[in-house]
Amino acid sequence: MKNTITMFAAITLMVVAVANSASAQNSWSFVMLGDTRGDDNTVTGVSPYLNIIAQKIAALNPQLVMMAGDLCNGNCLNTNSPLYPAGGDFTNAAAYSIYASEFANWKTAMQPIFDYSTGTGIPIYTVRGNHENEDGEHAPISVLKQAYYDAFSAYVPANGPSNSLADDQRGFSWSFTHNNVTFVAADQYFNYTNASPDQLSGY
Repeated sequence: MKNTITMFAAITLMVVAVANSASAQNSWSFVMLGDTRGDDNTVTGVSPYLNIIAQKIAALNPQLVMMAGDLCNGNCLNTNSPLYPAGGDFTNAAAYSIYASEFANWKTAMQPIFDYSTGTGIPIYTVRGNHENEDGEHAPISVLKQAYYDAFSAYVPANGPSNSLADDQRGFSWSFTHNNVTFVAADQYFNYTNASPDQLSGY
């Protein structure tokens, strides 16, 4: 058995592959990428090259795609962002709207891989990074968490920890097995606390 643990600034992703004697003709592939966000001055929140990357990935025809966080720029709470509301009136509704728009732009750019409007194509499994939590190492921002959940929870397994209503990570953390490979994604910003540097609460 081969265990590979990859740590990202955004998430913890573990892939466990079980070796077998399958021949080359039975081989398969998946793609993993991350940090598809745009620069601080972006008005779309995603890289202008993302659609080109998506076309290349689709041409490879992998069986699935893993997105390891930082989908969008998420700096809209910064006063130097072009998305920051005029006059600084940054309400929960404004925050939700900006993030929902950036997630929609991400889905459009990724359409060559998976068409979110029809639910067809190569499945994409996402998990949040720090840019989905306003590019900061601080406690979760509920309205941004909700925007992510509304955009992507339907496309990942609903089997994350759900110990209580306040600790229901379904749609954020998840796992599944495909062709003898187990994928585990842990949303480290779900219970993040900055009581001490790099401290995680619970997971």
